Amino acid sequence: MNKIVFLYKFYISKHPKGYYNLSLLFPFVGVIIGFITVALTLAIMEGMEYSIFYKLKNISFPGKLTNIMSASNLSIEDLLIENNIDYIKGLEDKVLIMHDSLFRLTNIHAIENIITFKKQLFGKEFEEIYLDSQLPNIYIGRPLARKLEIILGDTVDVAIPKDINLFTGLPPKRKMIVGGIFELGVLDYDNNNIFTNYSSVRNFIPENRLLFYLS
Repeated sequence: MNKIVFLYKFYISKHPKGYYNLSLLFPFVGVIIGFITVALTLAIMEGMEYSIFYKLKNISFPGKLTNIMSASNLSIEDLLIENNIDYIKGLEDKVLIMHDSLFRLTNIHAIENIITFKKQLFGKEFEEIYLDSQLPNIYIGRPLARKLEIILGDTVDVAIPKDINLFTGLPPKRKMIVGGIFELGVLDYDNNNIFTNYSSVRNFIPENRLLFYLS
C-alpha cells in the first residue's frame, strides 16, 4: 500500500496540494490522437479505393471477350443470346489523335449505343455539347484535352498508325468532333483513352479488333 501511495504522489500529485501532474496525461492523449488519425486515414483511403473501383468497373465493364475472329463472330453472338448473357459490341485499338500540330497515341474504345448510357460511363464530371454535324462524336478526358488544347466542339483527326497505306505512305484517317469531355480522376484513363460510338468507326477500325463487353 505504501508503494502505491508513493507512486501516486510521485507521478500524479507531486506538486503542491490541490494540483496534479497533468504532464502524465500527454502520452495517453498522444496515443488517442494517433489512433483517431490512423482510423480517419484508413476510412478516407477505403472511400477513395471504392470510388476508383466503381468508376473503373463502369467504364471497362465487368468483363469482355477479346481476340475474336471475324468468322466466329456470329456463333459467339448466338451463344451469348442463347445463354441470356447481356453484351454490347465494341472495338478497341491504338490510334493517333491529332489537333492542329499536337498529337498523342491513345486507346480508342468504340461502344455500341454509347449515347444511351454515357452518363453512367463518365460519371458526374462530364461536359457535352450538341452540334448539328455529320461528323461522329468522340469523348476524351480533360487532362488529354488540355495537352492537345482541345475544347468542346473542336474537330480532331483520328488515325490508325499501324495501317499505313503503301501507295500514299499515310495511315487511314477520320475527322471527328469532340462532343464530350470527361474527368474520372484516374490518370491512366483520363490521359490515355478516348471513346466513341461503335457505328462511327465500324468500317474504320479493323474487324479483328472486335470484342464483346459483358454487362
